[in-house]
Amino acid sequence: METAGGVVLLHNLVVKSIEKGLSEAFDKKIHKLLMGTNDWEEMDDAIHVNDLLREVQEVIPGYFDEAYASLSEYSHPNWLGTFGAYGTTYEGEARISFSHDGDAADRQRGTVLGRLSGSIGLCLGYYDMVEQMTGDFVRVVEAFYADRAEPEKPI
Repeated sequence: METAGGVVLLHNLVVKSIEKGLSEAFDKKIHKLLMGTNDWEEMDDAIHVNDLLREVQEVIPGYFDEAYASLSEYSHPNWLGTFGAYGTTYEGEARISFSHDGDAADRQRGTVLGRLSGSIGLCLGYYDMVEQMTGDFVRVVEAFYADRAEPEKPI
């Protein structure tokens, strides 16, 4: 889901560049997207994952942040990530067992797979749109750098 957010951001940056021309702001943002890190001071900070998720939230209001929050619950050791996914209670007994086939295993698998496959579909769709804009984007990039080229000095 985070990768889908990155691809949606990339798409939005390319669209804006084609419509309005390339800018220094684009260069800074794309550098942060592709090369940003929070580990080394000499490099640009990475784009925070919440900023990527907000990009998708604008495309799919309401759904994406809810789906992401749900998957985050599964990936952490809390109710959904442990008991909810793997626990089985035995009525009338003070007993719980944990296995990959807990009481809610099928429902939980369906939820996770549905949300992940939706994210993959979103990612692939936006990737295809970016690919289709490549020719126009290359022309914008070439124009940007042609305007900044130093004139040749006569010999």
